[in-house]
Amino acid sequence: MVMCSRRLGSRPSVCVSRVNDYDQVVSRLKRLDAPCHLKTLDTIAGHPIYAVVVNPDADRVKIWVNAGTHGDEPAGVEAALRMLEEWDRELYPATQLLVTPCLNPYGYVHDQRENAQGVDANWAFKRDDVPEVGVVKQIIQERFDAIIDLHEDWESDGYYLYEQIRDRNALGPEITERVSPHCPINGRPEIEGEIALGGVIYPDLELQKRKCGKGVPVEVFKRATNHQITLESPSGFPIDARVEAHLKAIDVVLEAYASERRDLSHARLKPGYVLEPESITEPELTDEDWKDLSEGIRLFNAGAYWESHEAWELVWRRRNEPTRVFFQALIQFAAAYHQLDRGVYHGVVKHMRNASTKLASFPDRFLGVEVGPVKSSLELCLDEALRLGEGKLSTFDRRLVLRIDFNAPEP
Repeated sequence: MVMCSRRLGSRPSVCVSRVNDYDQVVSRLKRLDAPCHLKTLDTIAGHPIYAVVVNPDADRVKIWVNAGTHGDEPAGVEAALRMLEEWDRELYPATQLLVTPCLNPYGYVHDQRENAQGVDANWAFKRDDVPEVGVVKQIIQERFDAIIDLHEDWESDGYYLYEQIRDRNALGPEITERVSPHCPINGRPEIEGEIALGGVIYPDLELQKRKCGKGVPVEVFKRATNHQITLESPSGFPIDARVEAHLKAIDVVLEAYASERRDLSHARLKPGYVLEPESITEPELTDEDWKDLSEGIRLFNAGAYWESHEAWELVWRRRNEPTRVFFQALIQFAAAYHQLDRGVYHGVVKHMRNASTKLASFPDRFLGVEVGPVKSSLELCLDEALRLGEGKLSTFDRRLVLRIDFNAPEP
């Protein structure tokens, strides 16, 4: 019997054949021991669809991890299996976990995206004749604190994720930071036609493709959770790196929900994101850093929020001292205003909360930036956004939008 008792972290390298063997998946599932409980949800195209419930009696946190919706994305299936095989029963005793390790076995066996009907189940939520979607609809009769969906992207040159969220702050930046030592992050400012920040996409739910009701991740988010994360590993990289990346991402979510109160309205930030005031000293910036900092402020004050974010990101990536979090806060401040221009409520709230938390311990003047008014503006703008709610964000009082005062040092 495989005991679910090994602590996540000491993982051997993966060796997976290009021929996906679902019988092997089933065999590994059947060897799981308590607290992993195996059950059959359905039989589709001759293959049983399994779910594993971990800690079925736990009632503090419920998380669903799904993999194998697309049969040609084996890293998610392997990551789900490895997570179950290496589960540490002492680590998350209050977390109930539902895992569907391979939603589309027919596609998995035939190394194809679609199911036996030739349908992409991820975009078929409206249909009643797609059995994999029927399984999803069965599962989301329950609600979950978080839902994690494991995918791959053969066109991407790095790892990235989509995060849909209500009533709490994001985990996306922490996920990409944890993943980055194991797999490159897709740092492009636009991924799949959507704005991305450091490998994290906060999807625009107003796009027609998402409003039409066909997309499973969006509909699941609407019906069953306040936090839906779709993880995308780059399928051109070795499978052991992709699997490890998924496992590290899952670790972040499990750790966050295990450590937080049931009131999830506060950000969970990795130690080091919030600095002790007495530890903050101004770093010695290079001429290039000063130039990009100044240019970012010029762009921000001109209303070019996305472009200012890109200028500040150049500085953030070059710095390695703890106070680099200051530049990350500016990046998120700019991202919040950019999302305000786009009318994306959850993006405004999320970025403002994160920026405010990071800046709280900084003095009112830092590196020539008047930080005090920025902190006050963030507080006022966040209160205004929360007061208006998603439906009335278009009436946001633009008089609250700030210009940053900056006095560069003499050359």
